[in-house]
Amino acid sequence: MNIFQALSMGNGKLNEENMSAMLGYLLSPNEPHGLGDVFLQSFLEALNETEALNGQFAYILQQPSLSGTEVIFESPYQLDERKLFIDLDLRFYLANPAAGSQSESTEIYRVLIENKIRPQAATKDQFRREYFAVREDLEDQNETAVTMIYLTPEASRGPLQEAYAALREEDIAPHRKAWCTWTGNEGFSIVSLIRLMLEKEARGEIEPISEYVRHTLKAFIRHILDSQKATAKRSRNPAEPGSLRQEVTVTSGGTKYLIQQYDSGTIIVYNANLQEKEIAKPVLRQINQELNLGVELHTSAGRKKNTRELGHEVLKKLNDTSSLD
Repeated sequence: MNIFQALSMGNGKLNEENMSAMLGYLLSPNEPHGLGDVFLQSFLEALNETEALNGQFAYILQQPSLSGTEVIFESPYQLDERKLFIDLDLRFYLANPAAGSQSESTEIYRVLIENKIRPQAATKDQFRREYFAVREDLEDQNETAVTMIYLTPEASRGPLQEAYAALREEDIAPHRKAWCTWTGNEGFSIVSLIRLMLEKEARGEIEPISEYVRHTLKAFIRHILDSQKATAKRSRNPAEPGSLRQEVTVTSGGTKYLIQQYDSGTIIVYNANLQEKEIAKPVLRQINQELNLGVELHTSAGRKKNTRELGHEVLKKLNDTSSLD
């Protein structure tokens, strides 16, 4: 039995938050999984070898022990007086031996992981805004190196690529960013990392892993692979609407929605809370009413507007409202 597949059935869907929680649980040396810091060290070693980071973590990997490691889930930050949450926030500390020091330890690294399990969930400016929110939080703590990790399905173009590229190298220097995937044999992926750890355990290179944890890790791999296959199959659908023209994120009824308009005129509404597409027209009507956008539901001839017409005007109103903020 695969517990992850069982929990994904019916209304109990595993979403980005659940996947981030499982990853964060494995990365935390303090959780009762029996792995200690083996998975965390393997994670840092794999990142260290990526071309994007090019030895960024060599110093921390050479330390015999850290004074502390924190893994924070859904870490809150603020930018331009707006709150945002980063999926996983890893902080690494070294003891401060200086006499009379005001603090017992110094934060030397902060690794932020923004997780996407579906390409449609990507918003163009999110990754970039998260970086600047982190820098604002750190203020003048120049001794803390920041590494932004974009963890996604395998995708070489589209919304994921646009979101990653929006945080430019000149914006982030001297800090670093890296793009990692859940699956894939090239570069760094979570599946390859877990497999490597299981192989090391089988060869006796690390401490034995309990049978329960070993089977849980295998089930997690299977779930990742199956879920990514389903995502890839949907992304190859020949009926996809073409290039993205514009998108707007809006909250209505306590739910965060991503409204996308493609060159074909097609409107797609994506529920960011549930990580799935919605029937567009009812949500557009709800947003129009709740936010008092004033978009007419009928044409001048008295015909009900179709989804493309309604979506186009709702997007225009939302963009106009945003420009006045």
